[in-house]
Amino acid sequence: MRVALLRVLAVVGLAQLAATAVQAQSVKTLFEKYNMLDTFAADCTKPVGAQNVYLVHRALGEQVQRDMLDGPTSVYQVHVIESATGLGPNEIKVVMKSHRGGSNVTLVYRAERDRLRVLDSITDAGRQLISGGRILSSNREAPWFNRCK
Repeated sequence: MRVALLRVLAVVGLAQLAATAVQAQSVKTLFEKYNMLDTFAADCTKPVGAQNVYLVHRALGEQVQRDMLDGPTSVYQVHVIESATGLGPNEIKVVMKSHRGGSNVTLVYRAERDRLRVLDSITDAGRQLISGGRILSSNREAPWFNRCK
């Protein structure tokens, strides 16, 4: 009985260590794993603009900065992604802090080889912006952002 209890405790301890190791992965490491450090746009052949926003993910130490550009010299939004969790082979949940005093946002991305899109977006105030890949204010599908090569 005592040996069985020790085995159970050892297995539980190893599981906790494995969970801690997964949580300890940096945002940068997860973005590299999901191939999300790059520049993305709905249409990379067209210039950046209000109707063709560019999304830039760049390493900032072990965190990631996310810029949304809506003009050649205009940055629409700037966030620092402070935490990230892999949810599956193609989904990642991120928590972003705004640099312009806006709400912090939690996103769930779907990342494929050369494109990504937001499946869910909710502010820290609890306002849901995107759910199930649909923009709630317009009921339109959230766009795919393609990797700009």
